[in-house]
Amino acid sequence: MSDTPRAALKDAFTEQRTWSATASYLKRGITLWRSIALGLLASGALLQTAASQLDPPGLLPWLAQPLRWIGAAALACVPLIHTVKLGAERLRDWTRARAVAEGLKHEIYLYRTGTEPYDGADAESKLRARSSELAEQIQDLQQYAAMVQVPPGDDDGERLDAEAYFEDRVEQEIRRYYEPQAARLSARLRRSRQLEFILGLLSAALGAVAALQERSPAGAWVAAATTVAAALSAHVAAARYEQLALSYRATAARLRRLRGEFLDAVESKTITDAMTGRLIRECERAIAIETEHWITETLRVRPAAGGRTDRAA
Repeated sequence: MSDTPRAALKDAFTEQRTWSATASYLKRGITLWRSIALGLLASGALLQTAASQLDPPGLLPWLAQPLRWIGAAALACVPLIHTVKLGAERLRDWTRARAVAEGLKHEIYLYRTGTEPYDGADAESKLRARSSELAEQIQDLQQYAAMVQVPPGDDDGERLDAEAYFEDRVEQEIRRYYEPQAARLSARLRRSRQLEFILGLLSAALGAVAALQERSPAGAWVAAATTVAAALSAHVAAARYEQLALSYRATAARLRRLRGEFLDAVESKTITDAMTGRLIRECERAIAIETEHWITETLRVRPAAGGRTDRAA
């Protein structure tokens, strides 16, 4: 049976929304378990230190042993979480789902604008073939796709002209994704750095007290504060807040320049079909490069003692 424009595009939209929702589901799990691991590591260190301070007679020795057990259990859970819930396979599953979702979106917009390779009479069959090819790459992730509720969407079967593309695709990516994400990640980085600074000051103060007072309990808390600060620092490094914020801003700037080039050409009446096609392809390439970059970094960098590298969302 031959494809119709609406049927081919509707199926591509459905696949795209399915795998986008699946990727978001997997990412939420990674973010949740990373936060749990950080909390367990910090609480375990603090509980163990508190237990050591309760051991001497007269300082609630009956409470020391339960705190020590709970702290040890919390610390023991951290490597287990990193192995089971934050292992390399989980990261690969998430990045593969996201890559396919973004790849489908890329093909959909090329098709809707009639940009090469969807500029011929066989555009519908090419779209269906490419959509099927992308979806086949992650059929082993159907178990996760079955767990998500796919949000409804606008399966618009109409083609887009260039003006609509730069508004519907490019401007929306800038305003609704790259710039807000960059601002959100920068705010997270700022709060995390402030907390790290406070913990550093606390460690220094406790160290000074321990040095001035012989047998001061402050010495034990220096190690706990240092452990928590190191765990937080590893968590920030794993989330890659700074790198991603810079990457998102650079991509937004690149897209804005391309949109500006298109609008200038329209205003000066020097726009041509070839120029339009080139600008659309460059916009899609800019988005694809940013996606490829964070996926490569996520899979390339191995986890440190306190966390694992990942894209923040």
